[in-house]
Amino acid sequence: MATYLQLVQKAVRKSGATVEEPSTLISGTSALVDLIAEWVAEAWKHIQMERMGLEWRRDRDLTLSLVASTDEYSLPATLESINYRSLTCHLSDENETPVTFQTYDYWRRWVDRVDRSTGKPQYFTISPDNKLIVWPVPDNTYTIRYEGVKVIDELSTDADVPAGLDAIYHDAIVWQALMYYAMHFEDGTKLQEAQAMFRPYKKYFEERYMPMPTVDTTALYSLYGYNHV
Repeated sequence: MATYLQLVQKAVRKSGATVEEPSTLISGTSALVDLIAEWVAEAWKHIQMERMGLEWRRDRDLTLSLVASTDEYSLPATLESINYRSLTCHLSDENETPVTFQTYDYWRRWVDRVDRSTGKPQYFTISPDNKLIVWPVPDNTYTIRYEGVKVIDELSTDADVPAGLDAIYHDAIVWQALMYYAMHFEDGTKLQEAQAMFRPYKKYFEERYMPMPTVDTTALYSLYGYNHV
């Protein structure tokens, strides 16, 4: 797996700039190397922001343990969003049933003003402080299953590696960064080279991660139904 430092070193080599490859990104680098390092970090973030990037950040097997008499739960800080249509609830892997989303405004106006019944949760909402609230109040130790999208992975230290991206595709980050380099220095030749080298990676990502078209418009983009937490 290529580290952040190795990606920057490769970007420096491929740029053709007359500057030494850095041995560390912590200190002592030149202004140009600092810029290239910034572009590498930005390139990785931008690749993840594409819909194809969302696919490899998606986790379809998340769980949340509920306990009796507790209706409010913290969601993982590692999640950017959850699929509100994906929640199901079960007890001991039996009788798995959907849990339906209600807006927080509805929750405050109606559910939160009445006596809370207990039982197997059938509804949920998300509070402004990112707590998942279920109703009825659990009467047992249930498990919620759901899908989520992980937060954007960032490169900041020498040894950081792009999380979730196979090593063979790390060069996509380098060529994306070199597009930024070429645009900054108005180098048309380098821009054409970087675009041409990045294109096969983009094609691969789209074929592997983009959802297949379907006549069902509600399923055309599987991202629909995801909401920020």
